[in-house]
Amino acid sequence: ADVAVIGHPDETFGERIVAVVTPHEGGGVTLDGLREFASAHVADYKLPRELIVREIPRNPSGKILKHVLRDETVSR
Repeated sequence: ADVAVIGHPDETFGERIVAVVTPHEGGGVTLDGLREFASAHVADYKLPRELIVREIPRNPSGKILKHVLRDETVSR
């Protein structure tokens, strides 16, 4: 239903790609499935290395609050 892509600190590469996904009701998503779908559209180095399934925060105008996602997910 919704997806956001953020960067997490990584000691080797500086940042690693993390996909935050809110699946459709009753649906599911796996990292392998997401990577397989995305591989048809983006280069291999742009594919997410981690998947987080959760509700994506938005501001009152509907924009994704990526700074909130980064702050909440990096600290876990």
